[in-house]
Amino acid sequence: MFFLAQRFWLCVILLIFFLIFSFLHYRKTYPPLKNIQKIFLLTLRSVAFLTLFLALSEAVFAFFRVELKKPVVAFLLDSSKSMNFKSEKTTRKKLLEELIKSEEIKKLWEKAELRAYTFSDTLTSFDIKKDEIDFSGEVTSLGNALENVKEKLKDFNLNAVFVLSDGANNYGKDPIEVAKNLGIPIYACGIGEYTKTFDLSIDEVTHPDIAYSGKKTEIEVFVTGEGFEGKKLPLFLKEGKEILNQLEIEIPPSGLTQKFKFEIVPQKEGLFQYDIILPVQEGESNQKNNKRSIFLKVLKSKLKLFIIASRLDWEYTFLRRFAEHLDDFESDENFEVKTLVYGKNQIPLIGDFLEKEKFSDFDVLIFVDIPATIFKRYKTEVIDFLNEKKSALFLLGNEFYKGRDFGEFLGVLPFDFKEVSFLPHNILLKLTPDGRFHPVTSLEKDPFENAKIWANQPPFLGIIRIKDVSKKAKELAFYSPFEGEVVPGIVVKKDKGKVMAVTCFPFWRWDFLLWGVGKDNRYYKNFFKNSIRWLTTEEDVEKVQIKSDKIVYKSGERISFVAKIFDENYQKITLADVSLNIIPFGKSLDQKTLALDLTLDKNLNYTGSVTSLPPGKYSFVGEVKLDGKIFGTKKGEFTVEQFSLEDQNQNPDKDLLKKIAEVSKGKYYELKDFTLSDLELEEKEEKKEIKMNLWTSPYLLLIVIACLSVEWAIRRRLQLP
Repeated sequence: MFFLAQRFWLCVILLIFFLIFSFLHYRKTYPPLKNIQKIFLLTLRSVAFLTLFLALSEAVFAFFRVELKKPVVAFLLDSSKSMNFKSEKTTRKKLLEELIKSEEIKKLWEKAELRAYTFSDTLTSFDIKKDEIDFSGEVTSLGNALENVKEKLKDFNLNAVFVLSDGANNYGKDPIEVAKNLGIPIYACGIGEYTKTFDLSIDEVTHPDIAYSGKKTEIEVFVTGEGFEGKKLPLFLKEGKEILNQLEIEIPPSGLTQKFKFEIVPQKEGLFQYDIILPVQEGESNQKNNKRSIFLKVLKSKLKLFIIASRLDWEYTFLRRFAEHLDDFESDENFEVKTLVYGKNQIPLIGDFLEKEKFSDFDVLIFVDIPATIFKRYKTEVIDFLNEKKSALFLLGNEFYKGRDFGEFLGVLPFDFKEVSFLPHNILLKLTPDGRFHPVTSLEKDPFENAKIWANQPPFLGIIRIKDVSKKAKELAFYSPFEGEVVPGIVVKKDKGKVMAVTCFPFWRWDFLLWGVGKDNRYYKNFFKNSIRWLTTEEDVEKVQIKSDKIVYKSGERISFVAKIFDENYQKITLADVSLNIIPFGKSLDQKTLALDLTLDKNLNYTGSVTSLPPGKYSFVGEVKLDGKIFGTKKGEFTVEQFSLEDQNQNPDKDLLKKIAEVSKGKYYELKDFTLSDLELEEKEEKKEIKMNLWTSPYLLLIVIACLSVEWAIRRRLQLP
């Protein structure tokens, strides 16, 4: 027994006081009582005071009870599709069904409590006596099953785990590592025999995530054959019904994988699906693995740039070298560059704008420190160019500032030009909230690392202080000469076309100076690549970003989603409700088949996943709510192939089963040798502490009332005061 009251000793003192008082009270009575009467009355009052003491001191009565826990044996039954494969004259699933109904297992019911589970991608309770196994699991996740069964039976006397499987593990955690740390012996029985199969399989297809129009792209195909060694077959690459390419291949020896390579040159931009097909041969045991699908995003690669510079200087020289030699930097994209450089008296020094070419023939116009006197020659054409959803980059500098007449740039540059001045200091830019995640200013993917990079670049030598930006513009970076003063450094605007203006200069210092301190010009290149890529794509930074981790999945593969939600300052929102509806191709949102809620993870992204979607095309619609109101939506698509993880290898993996039995100090059995005679079962004594809160029991109050009532009644009868 123990007491919870904070003032326990005060309760003890009061108890002693009242017991002494009661003793003295009954020591002498009038009229006098017999000793036995005194003792009885004193006992009633003492019991009442003791009971009150137990209540006031918050007494808890604790004792231990020993229980014998019956041994528990868990059975893990493989319910994946691979159990449908043939094994000699029968199938693996028939062998498993016969085994769980055998006399060996029936006898075990008398010695232990049996807990059975089926497993593929998930663990499901199973009643051996009543249920039928559904062998339709798209994956075999033995490691996950072992880990989950221990968790489910953690409160039981689990003595052993029996695994009845073909061992063809293809998903989830490493079962050997899980078995090592399980702390419970695993007894494994291998179901199925190695059989000679005839099968052709496209095991894997590798390709770049992004391709560029007009440039060669390689697609690598890995083919495995069983039983067709040396046979020559066509391997097709198709887009829809059109055959894009065809290879004549020779099937490799059984069990070996050979790589074949397609080369394609996409001509258009967009997202394209390609199918790789190997013709099905007579006698093949599995026809689903003869076709694989991939998606390829094709972007425009040969971008036409027109650079117009006010003079031949280092800013122009470094920029032109970057654009013309981008291939030397191991880039997938390149530029076709035309230049026009002015000299003294604003007469063209290098290049010329040919009359047969128009601004509309280019993708991006780049103006390097152009003053108003030169710009107004092209103003009308530039406005028309931007109205055609084209883009322009302006690098402002001394010549721009000296030329004055800033009104010529109104409606083109993202400024109101109410107040313009020049600050000739060492200028270090800082990113705005918009700039932290904007593709132009993302020199590194990690936002924190990116901010460090901007802080450590060589300073600029000057900045054009233009106080007000236009309404549709976004400031990505700024310079603060003193507290409270903000000078826009990099500003972008998206209307019909895109415009980007850089007010600090010169940028060539980011290239030249870093070589002298043992670094390179990667961030100079990244900045201009990011800028031109943003200027030439319609996509912009979205506040609601929801996507699947792949576009094409194998049947049974886990499909994961990630959502990033940003507020107006591009800070991640962590209090949103994010949900998805996954819709099979050809159905409407009203006929949705699966709803998924995404949850916040440690990176402040919203994530979720689903498994075992049937093969086919799917779309998804993501919805984000804040305070019950819709904040934004996002749509996407993905495809689940016919090809399943279970189709990769049709033979059992008994070596794996032997290994997990060995590392867990269990035993492996062949099906014909399966026995439970080696199984050692032990009952387990478990002490359970039982606590009774006496001070909350209503019986204490009844005892106090009863004792005091009986005492009072006797005192009245004996005519005591």
